[in-house]
Amino acid sequence: MQRKPAIDLVETGHQCHVRIRFTEHEVRIEERLKARNDESSLVLPARRPARTAPGGPMRRAPLPERGQGDDFWSQLRAEWRNALAGTGRIRACRAGAELCVQDRRSDAVLILRSVHARVVHRTGEGEVWLAHRGPGDIVGEMSLVDGGPHSATVVTVDAGNVLAISHEAFDRVVRRYDGLSRVLLRVAVQRLRDADLQRGIGEEAPLTRLARLLDQDRRSDAAEPSLPRLQREIADLLGMSRASLVRALHSLRRDGIIKTGRGRITVLDPAALGLLASKGDRR
Repeated sequence: MQRKPAIDLVETGHQCHVRIRFTEHEVRIEERLKARNDESSLVLPARRPARTAPGGPMRRAPLPERGQGDDFWSQLRAEWRNALAGTGRIRACRAGAELCVQDRRSDAVLILRSVHARVVHRTGEGEVWLAHRGPGDIVGEMSLVDGGPHSATVVTVDAGNVLAISHEAFDRVVRRYDGLSRVLLRVAVQRLRDADLQRGIGEEAPLTRLARLLDQDRRSDAAEPSLPRLQREIADLLGMSRASLVRALHSLRRDGIIKTGRGRITVLDPAALGLLASKGDRR
Protein backbone atom coordinates (compact mmCIF):
# COMPACT_ATOMS: atom_id res chain seq x y z
CA MET A 1 0.00 0.00 0.00
CA GLN A 2 1.40 3.37 -1.05
CA ARG A 3 2.07 5.76 1.83
CA LYS A 4 0.81 9.34 1.68
CA PRO A 5 3.56 11.91 1.23
CA ALA A 6 4.49 14.31 3.98
CA ILE A 7 4.49 17.98 3.06
CA ASP A 8 6.68 20.60 4.71
CA LEU A 9 6.12 24.30 4.04
CA VAL A 10 8.90 26.74 4.90
CA GLU A 11 8.60 30.49 4.26
CA THR A 12 11.63 32.80 4.24
CA GLY A 13 10.93 36.38 3.18
CA HIS A 14 9.54 36.33 -0.32
CA GLN A 15 10.58 32.73 -1.01
CA CYS A 16 8.42 29.70 -0.44
CA HIS A 17 9.97 26.20 -0.36
CA VAL A 18 7.67 23.22 -0.71
CA ARG A 19 9.20 19.84 0.12
CA ILE A 20 7.31 16.63 -0.57
CA ARG A 21 8.77 13.46 0.95
CA PHE A 22 7.96 9.99 -0.33
CA THR A 23 9.22 6.67 0.88
CA GLU A 24 12.16 6.49 -1.56
CA HIS A 25 11.92 9.66 -3.61
CA GLU A 26 12.01 13.29 -2.70
CA VAL A 27 10.76 16.01 -5.02
CA ARG A 28 11.76 19.57 -4.36
CA ILE A 29 9.74 22.33 -6.01
CA GLU A 30 10.88 25.88 -5.60
CA GLU A 31 8.76 28.87 -6.47
CA ARG A 32 10.19 32.33 -6.24
CA LEU A 33 7.73 35.03 -5.42
CA LYS A 34 8.90 38.59 -5.76
CA ALA A 35 6.78 41.34 -4.25
CA ARG A 36 6.57 44.57 -6.18
CA ASN A 37 4.07 47.35 -5.57
CA ASP A 38 2.11 44.96 -3.38
CA GLU A 39 1.76 42.58 -6.34
CA SER A 40 3.48 39.23 -6.79
CA SER A 41 4.84 37.82 -10.04
CA LEU A 42 5.82 34.23 -10.61
CA VAL A 43 9.34 33.69 -12.00
CA LEU A 44 9.49 30.49 -13.99
CA PRO A 45 12.72 28.66 -14.87
CA ALA A 46 14.01 29.15 -18.41
CA ARG A 47 12.68 26.60 -20.88
CA ARG A 48 15.00 24.56 -23.01
CA PRO A 49 14.67 25.25 -26.72
CA ALA A 50 12.45 22.73 -28.41
CA ARG A 51 14.18 20.16 -30.56
CA THR A 52 13.36 20.52 -34.22
CA ALA A 53 12.57 17.47 -36.25
CA PRO A 54 14.69 17.06 -39.39
CA GLY A 55 13.01 18.76 -42.32
CA GLY A 56 10.18 19.98 -40.11
CA PRO A 57 10.18 23.76 -39.65
CA MET A 58 10.88 26.25 -42.41
CA ARG A 59 14.52 27.23 -42.75
CA ARG A 60 14.94 30.99 -42.81
CA ALA A 61 17.82 31.19 -45.25
CA PRO A 62 19.26 34.66 -45.94
CA LEU A 63 18.84 36.23 -49.34
CA PRO A 64 21.98 35.54 -51.39
CA GLU A 65 24.06 38.33 -52.77
CA ARG A 66 23.18 39.25 -56.32
CA GLY A 67 25.17 37.02 -58.64
CA GLN A 68 26.60 37.89 -62.00
CA GLY A 69 23.64 36.37 -63.80
CA ASP A 70 20.24 38.02 -63.89
CA ASP A 71 18.35 34.80 -64.48
CA PHE A 72 16.44 33.04 -61.72
CA TRP A 73 18.72 29.99 -61.41
CA SER A 74 21.92 32.04 -61.12
CA GLN A 75 20.57 33.87 -58.07
CA LEU A 76 19.84 30.72 -56.04
CA ARG A 77 21.99 29.16 -53.35
CA ALA A 78 23.28 25.67 -54.10
CA GLU A 79 21.01 24.22 -51.39
CA TRP A 80 17.96 25.79 -53.01
CA ARG A 81 18.95 24.52 -56.44
CA ASN A 82 19.31 20.98 -55.12
CA ALA A 83 15.91 21.16 -53.45
CA LEU A 84 14.20 22.31 -56.64
CA ALA A 85 16.04 19.81 -58.82
CA GLY A 86 15.08 17.01 -56.43
CA THR A 87 11.38 17.78 -56.71
CA GLY A 88 11.19 18.29 -60.48
CA ARG A 89 11.77 16.26 -63.61
CA ILE A 90 13.70 16.94 -66.79
CA ARG A 91 11.58 17.40 -69.90
CA ALA A 92 13.05 17.36 -73.41
CA CYS A 93 11.79 20.00 -75.84
CA ARG A 94 12.00 20.31 -79.59
CA ALA A 95 12.32 23.59 -81.43
CA GLY A 96 8.93 25.24 -81.80
CA ALA A 97 7.44 23.64 -78.68
CA GLU A 98 4.96 25.75 -76.71
CA LEU A 99 6.03 25.73 -73.06
CA CYS A 100 3.17 27.99 -71.96
CA VAL A 101 0.08 28.84 -73.97
CA GLN A 102 -1.71 32.16 -73.71
CA ASP A 103 -5.10 32.04 -71.92
CA ARG A 104 -4.48 28.50 -70.69
CA ARG A 105 -3.61 27.24 -67.23
CA SER A 106 -0.82 24.84 -66.36
CA ASP A 107 0.11 22.93 -63.23
CA ALA A 108 3.89 23.31 -63.41
CA VAL A 109 6.64 25.92 -63.26
CA LEU A 110 9.41 25.55 -65.84
CA ILE A 111 13.09 26.45 -65.47
CA LEU A 112 14.94 26.57 -68.78
CA ARG A 113 18.14 24.51 -68.70
CA SER A 114 19.53 24.30 -72.22
CA VAL A 115 16.87 25.87 -74.37
CA HIS A 116 15.99 29.36 -75.60
CA ALA A 117 12.49 30.67 -76.07
CA ARG A 118 10.62 33.76 -77.19
CA VAL A 119 7.63 35.24 -75.34
CA VAL A 120 4.84 36.44 -77.61
CA HIS A 121 1.32 37.78 -77.25
CA ARG A 122 -1.04 36.52 -79.89
CA THR A 123 -3.83 38.65 -81.31
CA GLY A 124 -6.19 38.33 -84.22
CA GLU A 125 -3.62 40.14 -86.37
CA GLY A 126 -0.66 37.93 -85.45
CA GLU A 127 2.10 37.75 -82.82
CA VAL A 128 3.62 40.58 -80.83
CA TRP A 129 7.13 39.87 -79.55
CA LEU A 130 7.48 40.63 -75.82
CA ALA A 131 10.76 39.16 -74.57
CA HIS A 132 13.23 36.33 -74.83
CA ARG A 133 14.14 33.71 -72.26
CA GLY A 134 17.25 31.59 -71.96
CA PRO A 135 18.97 29.01 -69.73
CA GLY A 136 18.31 29.70 -66.05
CA ASP A 137 15.12 31.69 -66.62
CA ILE A 138 11.87 30.67 -64.94
CA VAL A 139 8.66 30.44 -66.95
CA GLY A 140 5.06 30.21 -65.74
CA GLU A 141 5.66 31.67 -62.28
CA MET A 142 2.80 34.18 -62.53
CA SER A 143 0.21 31.42 -62.82
CA LEU A 144 1.74 29.86 -59.71
CA VAL A 145 1.11 33.06 -57.77
CA ASP A 146 -2.43 33.94 -58.85
CA GLY A 147 -3.66 30.64 -60.27
CA GLY A 148 -4.79 32.37 -63.45
CA PRO A 149 -4.13 31.52 -67.10
CA HIS A 150 -0.93 32.52 -68.85
CA SER A 151 -0.87 36.03 -70.29
CA ALA A 152 1.51 35.09 -73.12
CA THR A 153 2.82 32.15 -75.08
CA VAL A 154 6.40 30.90 -74.66
CA VAL A 155 7.81 29.11 -77.71
CA THR A 156 11.21 27.40 -77.91
CA VAL A 157 13.52 28.36 -80.77
CA ASP A 158 15.96 25.48 -80.38
CA ALA A 159 16.00 21.98 -78.95
CA GLY A 160 16.98 21.39 -75.34
CA ASN A 161 15.46 20.56 -71.98
CA VAL A 162 13.67 22.23 -69.08
CA LEU A 163 13.16 21.41 -65.42
CA ALA A 164 9.42 21.00 -64.76
CA ILE A 165 8.25 21.41 -61.15
CA SER A 166 4.62 21.03 -60.12
CA HIS A 167 2.97 23.98 -58.39
CA GLU A 168 2.55 21.97 -55.19
CA ALA A 169 6.19 20.85 -55.09
CA PHE A 170 7.49 24.32 -55.93
CA ASP A 171 5.32 25.87 -53.23
CA ARG A 172 6.69 23.43 -50.63
CA VAL A 173 10.27 24.38 -51.45
CA VAL A 174 9.46 28.09 -51.36
CA ARG A 175 7.84 27.69 -47.93
CA ARG A 176 10.89 25.84 -46.66
CA TYR A 177 13.41 28.40 -47.93
CA ASP A 178 11.81 31.81 -47.59
CA GLY A 179 14.67 33.51 -49.44
CA LEU A 180 13.36 31.89 -52.61
CA SER A 181 10.26 34.04 -52.57
CA ARG A 182 12.41 37.16 -52.50
CA VAL A 183 14.38 35.98 -55.53
CA LEU A 184 11.10 35.37 -57.34
CA LEU A 185 9.97 38.86 -56.40
CA ARG A 186 13.24 40.36 -57.63
CA VAL A 187 12.91 38.58 -60.99
CA ALA A 188 9.28 39.70 -61.32
CA VAL A 189 10.17 43.31 -60.53
CA GLN A 190 12.96 43.31 -63.11
CA ARG A 191 10.62 41.97 -65.75
CA LEU A 192 8.08 44.66 -64.91
CA ARG A 193 10.79 47.29 -65.25
CA ASP A 194 11.77 45.90 -68.65
CA ALA A 195 8.13 45.91 -69.77
CA ASP A 196 7.64 49.50 -68.58
CA LEU A 197 10.79 50.57 -70.42
CA GLN A 198 9.66 48.87 -73.59
CA ARG A 199 6.25 50.58 -73.43
CA GLY A 200 7.93 53.90 -72.75
CA ILE A 201 10.27 53.86 -75.73
CA GLY A 202 8.05 51.88 -78.05
CA GLU A 203 9.29 48.89 -79.99
CA GLU A 204 12.98 48.32 -79.36
CA ALA A 205 15.39 48.58 -82.24
CA PRO A 206 16.92 45.26 -83.38
CA LEU A 207 20.33 46.48 -82.22
CA THR A 208 19.04 47.05 -78.68
CA ARG A 209 17.40 43.62 -78.51
CA LEU A 210 20.59 41.97 -79.66
CA ALA A 211 22.69 43.94 -77.18
CA ARG A 212 20.40 42.92 -74.30
CA LEU A 213 20.62 39.27 -75.31
CA LEU A 214 24.41 39.29 -75.61
CA ASP A 215 24.82 41.19 -72.33
CA GLN A 216 22.59 38.79 -70.41
CA ASP A 217 24.38 35.78 -71.86
CA ARG A 218 27.77 37.30 -71.00
CA ARG A 219 26.77 37.81 -67.34
CA SER A 220 25.21 34.40 -66.86
CA ASP A 221 26.82 31.69 -64.72
CA ALA A 222 27.32 29.40 -67.70
CA ALA A 223 30.89 28.32 -68.31
CA GLU A 224 30.44 28.75 -72.06
CA PRO A 225 28.16 31.06 -74.05
CA SER A 226 24.84 29.30 -74.59
CA LEU A 227 23.34 31.31 -77.43
CA PRO A 228 21.83 29.51 -80.41
CA ARG A 229 24.44 28.87 -83.07
CA LEU A 230 22.28 29.68 -86.10
CA GLN A 231 21.42 33.25 -87.09
CA ARG A 232 17.92 32.10 -87.96
CA GLU A 233 17.40 30.87 -84.38
CA ILE A 234 18.77 34.10 -82.86
CA ALA A 235 16.52 36.18 -85.11
CA ASP A 236 13.54 34.04 -84.15
CA LEU A 237 14.43 34.36 -80.47
CA LEU A 238 14.52 38.18 -80.72
CA GLY A 239 11.42 38.47 -82.87
CA MET A 240 13.15 40.06 -85.87
CA SER A 241 13.99 39.18 -89.43
CA ARG A 242 17.31 37.61 -90.30
CA ALA A 243 18.19 40.71 -92.35
CA SER A 244 17.65 42.93 -89.27
CA LEU A 245 19.89 40.63 -87.23
CA VAL A 246 22.64 40.77 -89.84
CA ARG A 247 22.56 44.58 -89.79
CA ALA A 248 22.69 44.65 -85.97
CA LEU A 249 25.66 42.24 -85.89
CA HIS A 250 27.45 44.34 -88.51
CA SER A 251 26.92 47.49 -86.42
CA LEU A 252 28.36 45.87 -83.27
CA ARG A 253 31.35 44.50 -85.21
CA ARG A 254 32.00 47.88 -86.80
CA ASP A 255 32.08 49.57 -83.37
CA GLY A 256 34.51 46.94 -82.04
CA ILE A 257 32.03 45.61 -79.47
CA ILE A 258 31.90 42.01 -80.74
CA LYS A 259 33.53 39.68 -83.19
CA THR A 260 31.87 36.71 -84.89
CA GLY A 261 33.08 33.49 -86.40
CA ARG A 262 32.17 29.81 -86.74
CA GLY A 263 28.81 30.13 -85.05
CA ARG A 264 30.20 32.07 -82.09
CA ILE A 265 29.81 35.66 -80.92
CA THR A 266 32.61 36.98 -78.71
CA VAL A 267 32.17 40.16 -76.70
CA LEU A 268 35.20 42.47 -76.96
CA ASP A 269 33.89 45.54 -75.14
CA PRO A 270 31.58 44.52 -72.24
CA ALA A 271 31.22 48.11 -70.97
CA ALA A 272 29.99 49.44 -74.31
CA LEU A 273 27.67 46.47 -74.73
CA GLY A 274 26.19 46.94 -71.25
CA LEU A 275 25.65 50.64 -71.88
CA LEU A 276 23.86 49.94 -75.14
CA ALA A 277 21.71 47.27 -73.52
CA SER A 278 20.70 49.45 -70.58
CA LYS A 279 20.00 52.73 -72.40
CA GLY A 280 18.71 51.40 -75.67
CA ASP A 281 19.31 52.61 -79.16
CA ARG A 282 16.86 53.63 -81.87
CA ARG A 283 19.14 52.96 -84.83
